[in-house]
Amino acid sequence: GQGAVCALSVTGKVSTSAEFGYPVTAGVAGTGNGTVVGSGTGIDCGAVCSDIAIYGATVTFRATPDSASGFDGWSGSCQGTDPACTVTVNGPIAVTARFDATVSIPADGDGTRFAWGRVRNRHALGRSYLVDHRKGASVSFAFTGSKVAWYSADGPKGGVASVSVDGSAVAAASTYASSPRFGVAHELSGLGAGSHTLTIMVAGRRSPHSSGDQVGVDAVKKSGALSTSPVPSAATWSPALQPITGTGPTLVSDTAGSFASLTFQGTGVSFDTVLGPTMGRAAVYIDGHLVRTVDLSSPATVNSTRGVSGLADASHTIRVVVQGEHGKHGKGTAVTIAGWTLS
Repeated sequence: GQGAVCALSVTGKVSTSAEFGYPVTAGVAGTGNGTVVGSGTGIDCGAVCSDIAIYGATVTFRATPDSASGFDGWSGSCQGTDPACTVTVNGPIAVTARFDATVSIPADGDGTRFAWGRVRNRHALGRSYLVDHRKGASVSFAFTGSKVAWYSADGPKGGVASVSVDGSAVAAASTYASSPRFGVAHELSGLGAGSHTLTIMVAGRRSPHSSGDQVGVDAVKKSGALSTSPVPSAATWSPALQPITGTGPTLVSDTAGSFASLTFQGTGVSFDTVLGPTMGRAAVYIDGHLVRTVDLSSPATVNSTRGVSGLADASHTIRVVVQGEHGKHGKGTAVTIAGWTLS
């Protein structure tokens, strides 16, 4: 036993020895749940979280999160994020494993935001214009009153824009021109009083002489005021042709400067994505600061996850920006967002 005094009745030849060790303690912390087991000890948290280990022994702690949590790292006598940690007992040992609850959010769930790319051009009304070319990508603008106008950036790659108001289709506009033209007006009237939403979507069709499906938005005029650098009230990327199954929508863009963002509360965030020869490079920002640039190209097409951990437990915003650059394993520039996971 572990009592400091050993008393026995001697009825024959006996021998005894005393072993001296140190207390070993394990604990758990964080917003999630999991277990910690220490090899060679009786530690199996949460049932028993402390024991005595012999001096010089090695103890391997193993952290196992439950199905709704993730292991975020060790503190105390263990450090790092490897779920297994081995220590030598040469003094009192205390370790803490942090488990944080994981929350899955669809690609376009609460707190998300998407944006088209913005191209600088001194001939544009505001010296820049919004652009995308993938079918289903859209930008929306809230306005009040019975009329609104949007101004396209036309050119040789211009395709067809599907225009709707309050979800009802009202027009299909060609944005093709043999040479670049800016500030091409498309006026809508007779819409009735009150609040409305104008949505401009890439139709995925092109005019007879066009070489592309691109739709550019140069400006918007609403309530009699012209906004030459309009900020959409909402936007979305194109739905992927091969979505990741079992999740919400899978959205994709290959336009440089377009981005997807999520505002969240927690210590870590990751985004579900796709690697493949048609994928390119993306810059990952946290709270406006560049964290890393990731290469999503790969010889084979596979699902993957990229993320950031070790943040302060506070409100943060992750922004994934399409670079418009290909990676080492392909010539594509696309970036896919299939969902988000918080920890």
